[in-house]
Amino acid sequence: MGRYPLCYSGTVKTTSRNVSDFGLLLAKFIVLNIIKSTFIINYCIMKDKLILLMWVSGSGKTTLLTELLQTHSQLILVPSYTTRPMRSNEKNGRKYWHISKDDFQRSIDWWEFLEYALVHQKYYYWTKISEIKKAFDKWLIPITELDMNGLEEIRKDNKWIEYVSIFLDLPDDVMVERIKMRWWIYQEEINRRLFSAQKERKLAKKYCDYVLNTDNTLLQNIKNINKLVKKILNGK
Repeated sequence: MGRYPLCYSGTVKTTSRNVSDFGLLLAKFIVLNIIKSTFIINYCIMKDKLILLMWVSGSGKTTLLTELLQTHSQLILVPSYTTRPMRSNEKNGRKYWHISKDDFQRSIDWWEFLEYALVHQKYYYWTKISEIKKAFDKWLIPITELDMNGLEEIRKDNKWIEYVSIFLDLPDDVMVERIKMRWWIYQEEINRRLFSAQKERKLAKKYCDYVLNTDNTLLQNIKNINKLVKKILNGK
């Protein structure tokens, strides 16, 4: 039996609960396909691609993404959803929507996500299809942050969307040095991030369109990523 158990050969005892459950499943299926159909229509008109940005800890992702959004007016950040608690310097809806695990489960039940992934074995992050559609409705090119597990899910289950994937990388020793410069952190957490980085690098080399080394000065890193994104926006 597949993901959508709409067909069954045999005798079925019909009850009001059967009908109710079937009706809810059918409603979910219809809503999902309406969202996807609208998204595809917008995409075909735009003929642009979703830009996916992945990274290892300490690669300067936040700074580089801010520079991209300031430099390229046709880009718009698609906020991710997460079960991670909101930090003191964050504002809900700017980069992330911080929601409960119950809301996360409801999002899964209604198939509202493009992908979702468990990051650093701690919190869930995911991208809603409706957020990408909002970007296309504004005739802008969406860019979103994504975990490598999320990219794997898109590759397997979302054949209807085109995208360009960029992975920001740097050596382990530089990564640890930068992390320690930003805040005090437990060695256990550093080890977890190192383990994640090793796994993500292997996947990035196999699946990402571009791997960008950020083991340079900040100005050089900004120059490199702006050059790469300009190339992508020009369709080269």
